[in-house]
Amino acid sequence: MPPTRATAIELRQAFAAGRVAPTEVTKSLLEMIGNEDKHLGAWVDVQTPLGLASPAGLATDTVGAPLFGVPVGVKDVLDTKDLRTEYGSEIYRRHRPVADAACVARLREAGALIIGKTATTEFSTRRPAATRNPLNRAHTPGGSSSGSAAAVAAGMVPLAVGTQTLGSVIRPAAYCGVFAIKPSFGIVNRLGTKLLSESVDTIGFFARSLSDLALITGAAASDPKMIELAFGGPAKAARLSLAFCRSPQWEHASEAMRAFFLSVQGELERRGHALTIELPEEFAGLDIASDAITEFETWHSLAHERVQHGPRCSPALRDLFARGGRRRFDEAASAREHAERARITLDALFQHVDCLVTPSTPGEAPVGLEDTGSPVFNKIWTLLHVPSVNVPAGKAANGLPFGLQVIARRCRDDVALAGAEQLRVLLRQIGA
Repeated sequence: MPPTRATAIELRQAFAAGRVAPTEVTKSLLEMIGNEDKHLGAWVDVQTPLGLASPAGLATDTVGAPLFGVPVGVKDVLDTKDLRTEYGSEIYRRHRPVADAACVARLREAGALIIGKTATTEFSTRRPAATRNPLNRAHTPGGSSSGSAAAVAAGMVPLAVGTQTLGSVIRPAAYCGVFAIKPSFGIVNRLGTKLLSESVDTIGFFARSLSDLALITGAAASDPKMIELAFGGPAKAARLSLAFCRSPQWEHASEAMRAFFLSVQGELERRGHALTIELPEEFAGLDIASDAITEFETWHSLAHERVQHGPRCSPALRDLFARGGRRRFDEAASAREHAERARITLDALFQHVDCLVTPSTPGEAPVGLEDTGSPVFNKIWTLLHVPSVNVPAGKAANGLPFGLQVIARRCRDDVALAGAEQLRVLLRQIGA
């Protein structure tokens, strides 16, 4: 299989068998990036072949080096010692950190080859990067982890790292038709990441298979159970209960997304593979709570940029600063209390079902590059700290993909991935 379509698991097996060398694959991918990224804009800095580090550990050591030789792209809000880190802002043009972010250092320790930095919106906010959707370059790839999603979808790299404050991993994955996980809050170390919201920001991952997601998440979090799941295959997990949930954001779904979601839900219920669930009243207003928290915390986390470099920030970011500056401490505190009550309620709900299934986005990727799309179907789940997995599912009339989001209990990321695999198989069985 050519490296542009191989999964990380397939590459690692080829490396272990000696069929191909990691540097050979990486040089091939870098050549592809050099030839094609001028049309896509997924990358902001890449390694030269001479700059590639040797993968750590032994090729047969699945615990010590689970990512042995696997090329990985990293969103340009995570520090890298050997590549520029500009956070999508001219303020940090040509900035070169002295150390890797903790997540990047851990991926290198697990054997990954960090081949470049992927494009991000300005400080992971709303000003778009130059990235285009590889499935249709007239459409947005989503934000803010636009480069990571597009690079994986285009075959430029098998794995990529992103971050999510509201919907910046799940949304671009859905728009670009790839798998992605926004892990449980806190299981991947965020040190060395340019954060917006201390309460919710989470490092996530993109891949072309669910096993690959388990692999990189397990490596980054040092979770042997996830690595075992990756090499054993999520499909080997016990059958899980999937509950379709419209969520309080249902009114924002497009007609096409509503029709698709309801048709899948109805068919799987008819076959006895799913059920329907309504969320309790504690979940009403969580989107408003999310806005209060993230705006208040962004105003604080970007205080240096706001105070010292305000005129160099985009109008959209200055508007965000203005909203955050109007948020009161007690307003944010009340929103945090609301979120924690809902987390406790959700924990109780997961005693009766294993996974929830909701739309990943209101619909397919919007046309144009000025708007990265709405995170409305993602932000309450980010606020609730639960793992979320995007599963590509179905297509709009224009051929662009939809995505369904599988959600599990906090710190049960393995269940979210297993549920996503179960849903993937069922969707194939019903032709969706």
